[in-house]
Amino acid sequence: MLETHDLACLRGDRLLFRGLNLAVAPGQLLRVEGANGAGKTSLLRLLAGLALPAAGEVHWAGQTIRRQRDVYAQALLYLGHLGGLKDELTAAENLQIETDLTGTPGVDAARIAAALAGWGLER
Repeated sequence: MLETHDLACLRGDRLLFRGLNLAVAPGQLLRVEGANGAGKTSLLRLLAGLALPAAGEVHWAGQTIRRQRDVYAQALLYLGHLGGLKDELTAAENLQIETDLTGTPGVDAARIAAALAGWGLER
C-alpha cells in the first residue's frame, strides 16, 4: 500500500498542494491529471522519493519511505517524462540495461524474453 498523509508541496515559494491524503492498494493504479503547473510531476517525484515534501509523509507498506529508502527504491519503477529508453536498442536490451543499472538480481535474457512475451512484445 502506498499512502500519503497530509502531504504538501512547495515549488520555490509557491504552494502547489497541501493536505493531500491518498491510498493506493496493490494492483491499483493512480491517475494524476491537472492543468500545467498544478503539481502533477512534483507529486510523482514525492511519491517516488526523489523530492522531499514541504509537510506530511509518504508511506509504503505501513512505514515512511524515508525509513526504508533502499527497500522502497528496489520495489519502485519510476518513469518520468523521458522514459530513458534508447530507440537504437531492442526492448530486451533496454530492459537488460535497466536491470543492470538498478542492480536487480536474477534477471537474465530468458526472464526478459518471457516477460516481453507475456505482454505480447516478443518482436
